[in-house]
Amino acid sequence: GDVFHVQSKAGAENIAYTNVALPPHQDLTYYESKPFLQLLHCVSTGTIIGGESVLIDAMAAAEELRVVAPDIFDILCQAE
Repeated sequence: GDVFHVQSKAGAENIAYTNVALPPHQDLTYYESKPFLQLLHCVSTGTIIGGESVLIDAMAAAEELRVVAPDIFDILCQAE
């Protein structure tokens, strides 16, 4: 697959190239052929500020929604 290097750059036009915190999100959902799996790693050469990651287990979140709000879960499962 492709390799995408994420580095903080001065004057970046894309938030991926900054050290700004990103809320949980899905990458590349607008692609017709979406990535099945993304592997991320951090290589540090000194003291870095920012870059922390938050990962979400979407399947666990969906199961929790199914348990606590089955009517809403069903609606979302039927959405096209």
